[in-house]
Amino acid sequence: MQLRADYAFTQTPLRKLKSGYLAGNEASARAQRAAGYKDVGRWTRDRFIDGEWRDHILTELLREDWQQKRSV
Repeated sequence: MQLRADYAFTQTPLRKLKSGYLAGNEASARAQRAAGYKDVGRWTRDRFIDGEWRDHILTELLREDWQQKRSV
């Protein structure tokens, strides 16, 4: 996730990256938080997987937040 953000914000004019992960997928949640992504929403019971409905957590990373994280 960090490599994706670094590339996007150094090589393109994008101002925001959007992503997400399934509720309960802690590895994906940790990777996104480590790269600076913040939870911004939830699609309740969005995916039916292995016989149960799962929420989809929406995340984003703003260019300004990425720049601030890099300067620390």
